[in-house]
Amino acid sequence: MRMYFISNHIDAAIGSRLRRIRITKGVSAADVAGWLETREEKVRRIERGEVRLRALEMFLLAARLGVPVRQFFRLANTVGPGGGTRERSREEAH
Repeated sequence: MRMYFISNHIDAAIGSRLRRIRITKGVSAADVAGWLETREEKVRRIERGEVRLRALEMFLLAARLGVPVRQFFRLANTVGPGGGTRERSREEAH
């Protein structure tokens, strides 16, 4: 049960990073859906952490968005109060 809980938070953090990167780059969820050959609703569910982003999809999106894959795994993202993600300060990270 605990592993499932941690996994869901990781999926949510990755989805949140995808959304931030996408918006920063001016890319719509519909564009991402087209790249992944899926529905826009699935992209929204990935961004909410309800559906896991597969490794192949992550590599494709990183290439399309012009970012390294590691952007989806930034250690600065942690689970904050209420299950949301927040950026950690440098002091907290060490």
